[in-house]
Amino acid sequence: MLLAEQIPWTGLITVFLIIVIIIIFARGVVIVQPYEQGLQIRLGQYMGRMNPGFRWVVPLITVVKKLDLRTEVMDVPRQEVITKDNSPTNVDAIVYVRVIDPEKAFFEVMNYRAATMALAQTSLRGIIGDMELDEVLYNRDVINARLRDNIILIGIGKASWTMAKAASEELKERIVCGAIVTKYRHSGGPLSGIEIFEAGHPLPDSNTLKATERILEITRKAGRYQTILFLVSGGGSALFEKPAP
Repeated sequence: MLLAEQIPWTGLITVFLIIVIIIIFARGVVIVQPYEQGLQIRLGQYMGRMNPGFRWVVPLITVVKKLDLRTEVMDVPRQEVITKDNSPTNVDAIVYVRVIDPEKAFFEVMNYRAATMALAQTSLRGIIGDMELDEVLYNRDVINARLRDNIILIGIGKASWTMAKAASEELKERIVCGAIVTKYRHSGGPLSGIEIFEAGHPLPDSNTLKATERILEITRKAGRYQTILFLVSGGGSALFEKPAP
C-alpha cells in the first residue's frame, strides 16, 4: 500500500525536474542577430565577444549585452551659435553613428548615443564659432570635413609603439581608436584608445595571428570618412601575418 502511494509522487517529481531543467536551459539560449555583437559577462567578469548566431551560455550567472553595429542616424537639435564676427545663427545637423569597438562603447561610456550627441553639439559650436557668417553659409563642406576629422591608428613593426606614442601626443583626441603589434618587450605601456599586442619576431606565433585579425577587424569597420593612419617599421612583415585560406 505504501509503495503504491509513492509511485505517483515519484512521477510528479520527475516531471517537475524535467520542466525545471528545460526552463533553465531555455534561459541560457541567446540569439545574436547578424548586425549585432554580443558581450558576455559572467559573475561580473567580462568573458569576451559573442558572434552572430545561436548561442548558449550558463544561465542565471551570465548576462549577454547586445550592441547594434548598424549605422544609426541621429538628429542633432537646433541650437543658437555665435559666429566669429558675433553674428547669432541657428544650426542643426545630422550625425551618422556606428559602433566600431563594442567593448569601449559599453564599458567606457554609460550612454554612447547621448555622449555622441553631446560631442556633436560641442564640436558644432566650436567649428561655427571659429568661422564668420559668410563662411558658414557658403562653406558647408568645410564644416562637414571638420566634423568628420577623426583618425584610426594602426601600427605594425618593432618601432610601432614608439611611433604610435608620438602620433598620440601630436593628434591627441583626433585618434578615436586603433591597434598596434610589436615585438615582445618592445611596448612601453598603455596608450589611450589604442590596443597593444606583442607577438613573436622573427617567427610569427599565435599572438601574431590574433593581432592581425584584430587589426583587420578594426580597418574593416572604419567609416567612409574616417582616416586610417598606418604606421610601418622594421619587422612588420613578421608581426602582421595571416595564413592563406
